[in-house]
Order: sequence, then C-alpha cells, then structure tokens
Amino acid sequence: MNRSESGTAFEIDDLEPFTLHLAFTADFADRELLSVRTDSATVLSVRTDEMSGTISIIVEARFDFREKPLVLSCPIERTAAGKRMTAAVRYSGPRIELFIDGVLADEEWPVGSPITDGEDYTVDSNPEVVRSVSFWSRVLTDAEIGALSGAGGAGGPLETGIGMYWKPAGHDTSVGDCMPFSHNDVFHLFYLYDRRGHGSKWGLGAHQWFHASTRDLKTWDHHPPAVPITEEWEGSICTGSVFHDRGNYYCFYSIRDAFGGGAPLRRSVSGDGIHFEKDEAGMRVLLRDPYDPVPARDPCVFRDDGRLYHMLVTTELRDEPVSRRRGALAHLTSRDLGSWVQREPFIVPGFADQPECSDYFVWNGWCYLIFSNHGVARYLKSRQPFGPWERPAFDVFDGPMSGVMKTAAWTGNRRIGASFLRRGGYGGNLILREIRQESDGTLTTRFLPELLPDSPGDPPADLVPLTPEVTISEDGSVTIDGSAGFSACEVVHGLTDYFLRLTVEPEAGCR
Repeated sequence: MNRSESGTAFEIDDLEPFTLHLAFTADFADRELLSVRTDSATVLSVRTDEMSGTISIIVEARFDFREKPLVLSCPIERTAAGKRMTAAVRYSGPRIELFIDGVLADEEWPVGSPITDGEDYTVDSNPEVVRSVSFWSRVLTDAEIGALSGAGGAGGPLETGIGMYWKPAGHDTSVGDCMPFSHNDVFHLFYLYDRRGHGSKWGLGAHQWFHASTRDLKTWDHHPPAVPITEEWEGSICTGSVFHDRGNYYCFYSIRDAFGGGAPLRRSVSGDGIHFEKDEAGMRVLLRDPYDPVPARDPCVFRDDGRLYHMLVTTELRDEPVSRRRGALAHLTSRDLGSWVQREPFIVPGFADQPECSDYFVWNGWCYLIFSNHGVARYLKSRQPFGPWERPAFDVFDGPMSGVMKTAAWTGNRRIGASFLRRGGYGGNLILREIRQESDGTLTTRFLPELLPDSPGDPPADLVPLTPEVTISEDGSVTIDGSAGFSACEVVHGLTDYFLRLTVEPEAGCR
C-alpha cells in the first residue's frame, strides 16, 4: 500500500487492479478532490459538482477502449455540509465501483486498461478538503472498505421486500426486462439490473440477471446475481428465460459482445435454483443464415409433449438490405438443451422492429405466444402448439406503459405477469399482474390480490365535485361520468396515503 496525507502527492506504477480511498470534508462548491494522472492525461478524477441544484460526487475514469470516460456519481444531501465523509474507488477489471461512507453508491463496467503513456501515475489531492488518501494495488473487500469508512462494511444498501412499483436500492437503478419463473411452489423473479437507463458501459447496457424469490408473493428473499458480468468483452447479459429439467435449473440468454461481434446464445446451470455457474463449455450457439447473429437475444425455451426442446430467439432475417430487414423469431430445437439445430423462422410478425422478449406457454387448452414490439407486449393464441395463430381484437398485453411483460405459472392454476413501468427511457419500477383467461382464450390483467393494501375504511366526506357529471352517494362513493368530456372530483384535504377503488365502463369502440 502507498499512503499519503492530505496535500502531498505520491507515485504509483500500476492501476490493475486497485482500491483508492479518501477522507474529505463535505464542501458543496465545485472543486477537484483528487486526480490520478500521467504526464499527458488524467486517468481518474474525483470531484464535487453542482448541477440543477443537486450536489454530487463525480468520478471520471478513462480507459483505452473508448475516448469518452466512464462516469460514476452519487448525490449528497445538503445537510452533510461540513461533515467528514469518505469515498472509495475499487477497480477489479470488469468492474469499477464508487463507495460513499462504505456503501456502494454507483458502478460501471470497463473494457480495456486505464490510459497510460508508459510513465508512473501521480496521485494528487486537494489539501483544502481532503484529509487523507490511501491506495492499494489490490481489490479491498467490502468489509475492509467499510472498516476504513467506519461503516461496518455492509457494501451496499440492504434490499427490502418486493411490492408493486419496487426498484432496486441505490442510486440511478431500475428494473429492466423481467423473466418470471416458478417451480415447486416457489415464484422466482429474475430481472435485468439496470443503472443509467441502459447507459452503462458506453451505452452497451451492462445488464446482469438479478434474482429474488417468494412462496406467497408477499415475503421475498433476495439472492446473489444469477448471471453477472465477469468478463470485459461482455457488453450486456441480455434477456432470456429460465427452465427446469431433470434436477437442474437453466438460465438461457445471449451476451452482447462489447466489440460488435455476434451475440452467442449461452446458459448458466444451477442445482438449487439460487447459485448459478456459467456453462462455458456446455453451450455456445451462434445463429447462421438466414438469421443475423448480431442482434440475437431473448431466448425462450420450452418443451413439447414429445420431449423435444424448442428455443425462440429474437433476431432479423438477412435476405434484404439492412433498412428493409424483417424482424423474426428464430426457431431452434434440441434433445439435450446443449446442442441446438436451427429451423425455419417460428414467426415473422411484420412489424417494423424485431419481436423482443418472447414468451410461450400452454394454459387450459390454449397455446400462447407473446412478444414485444417497441417495448409493448402483444400476444397471439391458438388451439395448436405451433399455430395457426389468432390475433385477438385487443392484443396489447397489459398496456403500452408496461415494458415487455413475460409470465409464469403459479399455484392454483394461476399465472403471474412481470414487467417494468416505463420512466421515460429504458427500465423503471416493477409491475406484477394477475393474468386472467376468458372463456374464448383472450387474456386480461389485474392487480395481484396479495399486493393490494387493506382498505382504510370509508372515503372522506369532504369531496367537492368540480363538474355536474359527478354524483356523491350517501355512503361517500363517487360516480364520475366522463361521456361528455372531462369530469373530476377533488379531495379538499391533503392525503399522503390513500386507497382508490374505481370501476371503468368503456363504451363500444373505445380503445
């Protein structure tokens, strides 16, 4: 370890790997806290920055893969002004992390090496606010970083129970594509863990499969990441599906190549459904003509009655120029879940983009195929396993703000859907829905009864109708007739928590 007191500079000869720790006094002026530089370039900088009224710790790290630096950040409460704080930057190769007071605040996923001009690096700090700087040529553990920060080494904010509109703890996080799965009365929620709305790793996404499970849809356990990024070339672990067969659990997915190559279809395997290992030798499939292997993603695996395994993969056909290519679900089959034979396209929907995040299941004599275009899930139904497919009059599955919903069977012949509520870009908050099947095979969605709050009692009495189309009954219930245009009713006193129950009766022709 090299160690420096505030105000002095020291040299280091290697940044692969490293942990850098600094203690400083919170000062909300824009100022440089620390820099790591060569004679010709600044490789790493830590500073405070105020933008739009928000004070943040900003870390910029430069690697030879791209000219643009990777940026990590964390907002700081203004009440921390003048207090002593700590920051740690930990770099392990495929991952660089920012800790504030011992808690993981942000992370990025580099490619390549820190920039160097062949000379040693100089670590320099701002003596006005930085009290001490420590450097290690190794990856410190969470506990070690916590001990240095006096925070006990939790390593990150503890995840809490999952409910409607939940998102992962931490800064700038969201739920991405969901991959629900159930087995032996356990409901598993696999989801893409997202930071920066798909902006991590120079826009490649750097998504990883995170995992939680429940036996009652109320009490949840959070598990280790099922499929993390472990290699620099892995630009993102894409969406896929989970399948159980002969005592093993399988995660099927593709990996976006950071260098632009074809996305190989891979799998991870687990015996307990919790701890997964990447099966590096067991399966590696690249699509061939007529399919384009570069956009290959979102494998959906299922088995037919004859124990033949099927895989549907999002891609496009290469029989036209790029601007006119047709999105398709590639179709592959297997006898062992490891070796796959390429077949004719399963479906070419005819939309302008590629059919994403497909889902296939059989329920009460109906076969269903779900896929998303422009992030909106649509479904087809059939009495036969492979069509012909019928498009319902209203085929949008749950609604356009519900991102790429997929489903899983649940106890009592139920089916549960999972998606994310869009927040403007990619990713958002978790949506869980009860899937209902009508007599004609059409599907509808409802709130999960397990996640509905208890009614607080009668509605407040001081409701004020804003238009003549509002009627208030003796029991306090309100009826709003919007057939003539906009109608509204106002609750005149402030409510921080409330229970809203409503009935909507759309007229014929309403979309």
